[in-house]
Amino acid sequence: AAAAAAPPKKRGGGGWFGGWFGGGGGREKVNTSKITMEEFQWAYAAFWSRALSLPIGPDPIAPTVEGIVPGIDFANHSGRSPAARWAVAGLGGPDPRVELLCEAGSVPAPGKEVFISYGDKPNEELLFTYGFVERDNPHDKLVLQPAWMQSKGDGGE
Repeated sequence: AAAAAAPPKKRGGGGWFGGWFGGGGGREKVNTSKITMEEFQWAYAAFWSRALSLPIGPDPIAPTVEGIVPGIDFANHSGRSPAARWAVAGLGGPDPRVELLCEAGSVPAPGKEVFISYGDKPNEELLFTYGFVERDNPHDKLVLQPAWMQSKGDGGE
């Protein structure tokens, strides 16, 4: 997955998260100071560049919620040859889970990277949503706006 910029500078002992959550095995209080705009921007980018749209029930038209699934966010995107996909299993049962499944005939060799597809997305969407573009993206497109569609006062003449 795309890497968000490095987290903002640390807030005291125990690493960046330790500065917020104590870092002392539960012996310290949660940091209640306000977060900075830099911290918010980092967290926002880190979340949205990795979030999956997960169903909240077994009904295929059920609403979804965005969340980060540990492990799945390590798989990078390939629009050409994803070797795996993620799937939600066990909804409505006692063991709901997200699984990373290899596509038939595409099991990566030991030590090779596992790619999933984030969908048939053009580079513009990949850049603004995930922070990267794909070289020779088969789904890329260029949207042109003719001069007659530009509104007055937007800097275009």
